[in-house]
Amino acid sequence: MISDARKSSFDSKHPVFFDANVWLSLYAPPSDEEEHWKAEYTKVLNRVVSNNVPVILDSTVIGEYINRFCRIEFSAYAGPNSKQTFKQFRDNEPDIYQPIAQSVAANVKEILELPLVKRVNGEFANMDLVSMLDEFALGKKDWNDQQIVDMCKRNACSLITNDADFKDADIQILTCNSRLLGYVK
Repeated sequence: MISDARKSSFDSKHPVFFDANVWLSLYAPPSDEEEHWKAEYTKVLNRVVSNNVPVILDSTVIGEYINRFCRIEFSAYAGPNSKQTFKQFRDNEPDIYQPIAQSVAANVKEILELPLVKRVNGEFANMDLVSMLDEFALGKKDWNDQQIVDMCKRNACSLITNDADFKDADIQILTCNSRLLGYVK
């Protein structure tokens, strides 16, 4: 089920899970700030916090957030015609890369300090990996997205995302994205 996060009545007994794309809106890299999404999801986060809603957090999404943040900054620095790889940038441009790494680390620390953050393990050992790999092999589902859906099911939480790839997920989806809301049946 897909619902508008801005109209959702958040309940302290029903945790939420923010997807990496939403964290990237809330804690955007300097070169990629889009004020529209930041404003929308800041309102949602403020309502979550004011309603004492637990925020579930796992390493998959933190990893996606960190990686994407750094690569956005690399792309802004290197430009579209660069022959330099991200690894070369990270290894050979420490004066430029280190402040990026420090900035993203500070953001993640701020996320971890939000009230009612509950860190969970993705329970990789208990996932139905064969089914997930079969779905992945069809070429229509992202591997990390499948892990996020599984984690949301295991923790009975809603997913707050901007990603239309979740439109068919059998979990509660909350979004500010009108394109994703267009899939509401």
